[in-house]
Amino acid sequence: MSIDVAALRVLINEADRAPWTAHPDGLVWSEQIGDPVSGSAQVENAVFIAEARNVMPALCDELEAFQPVIFSDGSQMFIHECRHIEWWNEKAQGPVNDQGCDACESSPFADGWQPVYVRKAADR
Repeated sequence: MSIDVAALRVLINEADRAPWTAHPDGLVWSEQIGDPVSGSAQVENAVFIAEARNVMPALCDELEAFQPVIFSDGSQMFIHECRHIEWWNEKAQGPVNDQGCDACESSPFADGWQPVYVRKAADR
């Protein structure tokens, strides 16, 4: 199943804004200003709920397809907030956030490093 993100965005924009509440009676409510019991029967909300259930397995599969880039020696690819990418082995060199960034000369212990994730190849 491919995920049509544009179609999902249309459904999101047509449905009521969050937060929604699931009640024990099985209804889903989206509060409207001035009307605390409105929103349970709007067709756009029902379509959104149904499609969310249908597409959720594919969305989870897509998220799980992304894995951090880690090599056999334990080194990992990290990207800094300035977009500088660096290989780092936290087992050998300590936490990546304990070092500064050579590209933007940020100070050590500054946050800003995140692991790089890549989408693993699909099984064929």
